Amino acid sequence: MAKKLTKKELREPDEFQTFTMRFLQYVSENRNKFYLAGVIILVAVLAVGGYAFYENRYEAKAADQYAAAAGAALAGQGRENPQALQMYEDLVRLYPRSTVAPLAYYHLGNLLYGKGEYDRAVASYEKFIAASQGKDGFLVALAYYGIGYCHEDRKDYAKAGEAYERAVEKSGDTAFRAVMERNLGRTYEAMGNTEKAREHYEKALNKSGDPLMERYIRTILAEMGKSTERSAKKGS
Repeated sequence: MAKKLTKKELREPDEFQTFTMRFLQYVSENRNKFYLAGVIILVAVLAVGGYAFYENRYEAKAADQYAAAAGAALAGQGRENPQALQMYEDLVRLYPRSTVAPLAYYHLGNLLYGKGEYDRAVASYEKFIAASQGKDGFLVALAYYGIGYCHEDRKDYAKAGEAYERAVEKSGDTAFRAVMERNLGRTYEAMGNTEKAREHYEKALNKSGDPLMERYIRTILAEMGKSTERSAKKGS
């Protein structure tokens, strides 16, 4: 059975009522402070919401630009594509903080390589690699692959070899690594380092599952063997 309250207890306010009355009195006496705090909280909420809205619109516009550029690039495959190039350049200029900007740099590298603008292509690939921060492993490997070709086309075989080595490190794909080993063999051969060239050609042969590539490498190794024999006969 519930305890019966005395007349004294009925006349006295309970703890909750007392606290509520004191709180309301404090608010009344400090009204300006509470208004200011409310305004600050409201402004903070609006700022966070506004920033999120701005970021969503920013990313959406960047994504639209990327889709348009990719479409233009696809339509112009196999030839120089100034429209796609300009669209990707506009993307990284207008939306440099967007999530698609790094990918735009990768595609810019490919398009600039196709134009023979090797310095700009390398710079774009390097921006993509820096922005990837360890992500997109296979695309990073492809970017190093592109850098290697830029240097090789300029006959800077040492730098080309370095890029191909990095491409090998970044990819676990056996077929891709076979192609990089073949490229490394070619660069060492161009530098006159027959021993290193043979080493990488043989690695490519062991990794490759492509009959055409295997035939190509065997032909190169056979020619290198004949060249070594001829050099040995001349020296004797």
